[in-house]
Amino acid sequence: MPKILDPVADHERHFSSLAFGSLWATWGFSAAAILVGVRLTAPPRLGGFGLSLGQVALVAPPSVIVAVLMLVGVALVSFESGLPTGMLLRPAFGVAGSWVLTVAVALGYIAWMGYELKLIGRLFAEALIPSGLSASSDVLAIAAAVVVGAMSYLGLQRFAARLVRPVLVWGSILMFGGLLLWISNRGLVVSGARASGGALLLASQHIILYVLVFFPLVADTGRFAEQSNFAISGTGFGFGVATAGSIFAGALLGLAGGVGSIFSTGSLAMAAAVIAWLLIAELAQPFGFQYGASNAAGTLFLRRPPVFLGWLIVAAGVLLALVLTDRDLVGTADVLAFALAPAFAVMVVDYWVIRERNYLVDEMYDRTGMYGGVNPLGFVAYVIGLFVGLLIDPVGPDVFVDGLTRVVPFAGSWSQVAPGVLSAMAVSALLYLALGRIRRQDEAVVSPIRL
Repeated sequence: MPKILDPVADHERHFSSLAFGSLWATWGFSAAAILVGVRLTAPPRLGGFGLSLGQVALVAPPSVIVAVLMLVGVALVSFESGLPTGMLLRPAFGVAGSWVLTVAVALGYIAWMGYELKLIGRLFAEALIPSGLSASSDVLAIAAAVVVGAMSYLGLQRFAARLVRPVLVWGSILMFGGLLLWISNRGLVVSGARASGGALLLASQHIILYVLVFFPLVADTGRFAEQSNFAISGTGFGFGVATAGSIFAGALLGLAGGVGSIFSTGSLAMAAAVIAWLLIAELAQPFGFQYGASNAAGTLFLRRPPVFLGWLIVAAGVLLALVLTDRDLVGTADVLAFALAPAFAVMVVDYWVIRERNYLVDEMYDRTGMYGGVNPLGFVAYVIGLFVGLLIDPVGPDVFVDGLTRVVPFAGSWSQVAPGVLSAMAVSALLYLALGRIRRQDEAVVSPIRL
């Protein structure tokens, strides 16, 4: 059994509130979050939502707060149980049933890692232009992947994290200050038009879905916090504030001409500062996704060493970065995050309400034990919620969305009147709550819910 799947002992809980908050701030301060903000204010003809700055201020904070509160709930489950994502899914879905969702977790991490590597390569290539240098974005993406894999193999993540986190957090604050100064000098391209209410709802879901990509990662890391309130404040404040700041900076950049305008119209010093920030900030993203994917893969392949799985996952991320387009990578990561959201809703209800925070940890490692097999009630609640959510707002790669709308012509008709991912989570949670309450048998130790 790989050690990463073992319950975390008290002496292994080494994250203080500041350390856990700065860890999650490194994932909140990211180019991907900035691009989420850019899309909020970009015009619809460029694939954006066309929001004004006032509308961004109205939509972004509550959307981030709602999504981060969901992450906090998962972080607390992880802290109290001391278990990673793949194990936490087992009581609600069964050991065998959880494998399906664990595969989705691993694939989602790999897809998002591929997008991050592709993003690193493209942004570095653009950032080199003012200096007169040039390099292939694919070559730079592969180089970034080699750095991530080597750091993992050499066991330098913790050392790098201790060195990088303070630099990244304060560097991000200074960087955003520099961006605001640059934008104030350049000016904003402010349109008099205001987006419709439907566009506001879609923009809100776009933000929420981006944050929910980190659902499995918070479950994998929350168990290392020293106290439960550290897991709450670290995830809520560290990640929430950093993500909101990145999205707002991206919205300003969208009004100032996009991220590329920094390199094409900014000074050489500004471009150099952005390169330095990207070097630190963006390499932190694949680190996290590789760690989470290794946890998920370790749950499925117990006999494989984590180092082997880590390199395999990095290689898969590079392959996706080279083969798929940005749109396909983001669509794949989005639909997998969408698919996992109702699963985590079921897991939270199972832990907090149905089993009243009473998991029998030893049984989670026994494929024929108390949690063995498949829990059909968990899957019924999950599938119905997911189906409802996708009918409201189909997300994913174009081929998936087109196929779904051909089979179900009215899919997507309500996307501007109801939030798809939140609806999926609500339906799954309420349905599982009802089914679980019906099947409760023991008040002291709630037995597995199975037909």
